Amino acid sequence: MKRLWREPLLPFAIIAGFLLWLQPPAHDNDLVIELSPEISSNLEADFKRQRRRPPTPSEVTELEETWVEMEILSREARQLGLDRNDPVVRRRLAQAMRFYLENGLPPAPPSEAEINDYIEANRDDLSLPRRRRFAHLFFSHQSRQAKAKEDAESALKILEKYKDKTPKTPQGDVFIHGRVIGPIDEEGLAKRLGNPFAKALFRLTEGPRWQGPLESNFGFHLIRLLGDQEPGLPKDDVLRAGVRRQLEKSAKSSAGTARLKALKSRYRIER
Repeated sequence: MKRLWREPLLPFAIIAGFLLWLQPPAHDNDLVIELSPEISSNLEADFKRQRRRPPTPSEVTELEETWVEMEILSREARQLGLDRNDPVVRRRLAQAMRFYLENGLPPAPPSEAEINDYIEANRDDLSLPRRRRFAHLFFSHQSRQAKAKEDAESALKILEKYKDKTPKTPQGDVFIHGRVIGPIDEEGLAKRLGNPFAKALFRLTEGPRWQGPLESNFGFHLIRLLGDQEPGLPKDDVLRAGVRRQLEKSAKSSAGTARLKALKSRYRIER
């Protein structure tokens, strides 16, 4: 008996038992868990989306058992008031409710006139900066050390002999971002390869010939410009699709705010 009272988990077991004893008896409806075909179908769809394959029959059984256990535990936790005292649970419930308020009754999609008005009012913000697309041959600091620039200059001489044609034997090292980069603006390129490289590339003259070498954070690059896009709005279909998504997101947020305000009006705050 003395050994039993020294058991560290005993006090928690006594408290849990006392709390359960205080709870009113559950109604019959509270003890019914409906595992509908729709729920099973959703469980299988989630599994397939995550694993990229349908679940086996045994996996379906396991999914359903896990769902039933979670439902039982969540009901028991709410009866004990754990959802009211745990800030993490309260935060997750609040997030779920906010999502429901914004997505439960989605607002009507924006009209073409609303999209046109938004584009006209936000033309400067929607415009893209100048972008360039280029192929490059890379000569790595890490693998070539001090010879990186020399090897790049030697490769350029070979490329100039071939003019618009590329030698059969590939030149350069493998680069993490691939052989072709862009379209990309100067700021985005600076984040990838460093500010000096980005500034130098956007100063290059247009044309199909190989230029360089330009030094990046990783080594030296020979550059062949493939395209240059002036600042301006995206293509019309891309622009309108983006604006439509933005307007729908804004409308959902406004609808959610209005519904939350209506909920708040039903409560009295006492301080």
